[in-house]
Amino acid sequence: MVSASKASLHHSVCFYNIVLDINRSFLKGGTSLTQALTLFDINWENIQHGQEWSAANMAQHELAAHVCRRIAVLEILDLRQQFEQRVTWLKAGYTASELLNDPQGKADTTAKLGVAYAKLGQLDTAITYYTRALDLYREMSDQLGAANQLGNLGMAYAAKGDVKQAIQYYEKALIIDRAIGDRRGEGTDLGNLGNAYYYLGDYEKALQYNQQHVDSARQIGDRQGEGEALGSIGAIYDALGKHALALEYQQMYLTIAD
Repeated sequence: MVSASKASLHHSVCFYNIVLDINRSFLKGGTSLTQALTLFDINWENIQHGQEWSAANMAQHELAAHVCRRIAVLEILDLRQQFEQRVTWLKAGYTASELLNDPQGKADTTAKLGVAYAKLGQLDTAITYYTRALDLYREMSDQLGAANQLGNLGMAYAAKGDVKQAIQYYEKALIIDRAIGDRRGEGTDLGNLGNAYYYLGDYEKALQYNQQHVDSARQIGDRQGEGEALGSIGAIYDALGKHALALEYQQMYLTIAD
């Protein structure tokens, strides 16, 4: 006869595997995304029960710790989960990572805690977590992770109104992304810098960074990034009173958006 503990562990692992497959479909986008969200909603109650049991029993069952660590960072949860519950699951994932001596898990859950707190509007707490995550990624020599956290710190400071501090973080992120060849990250950094200088009223620098973003996005076929940069350039020209140019860039943006 199977014990209740073994049955609960089996249930947790089973529904972790189900949500892992759902997350893979979610990341494919397109028609797969809609199907993934539907399957997620159908299985959500069982997924929650599995995570809750694993969180309560991770010290006794290593497999339960793995479930907590891995389920916490699934991307579909960033969209579907209430932020308060998101924080609870991420903290459980961090604890599990400590039990498993998993530095990657500690860094990833810490970074996502920063995102969750930022979305809750708790920017100072978000900055604390982003800073911790930055340190953890640096300890692993994970430059991509470090660049992402520098970008997150920039956005948090920008949201607090400290745009000059934000620029310092964006510039550091840009240096790393260029060094490691992360073109999408580079584009995001350029866009962030362009927007930051726009809000400071330095339209010349704003134009320079957004034009670099356009060029970078076109080189890698990033139509969304290209459209965002074109829209930003249109807003800059509008602020400069060059309304014909502003309209031209906004039309280019709309063409891509359609």
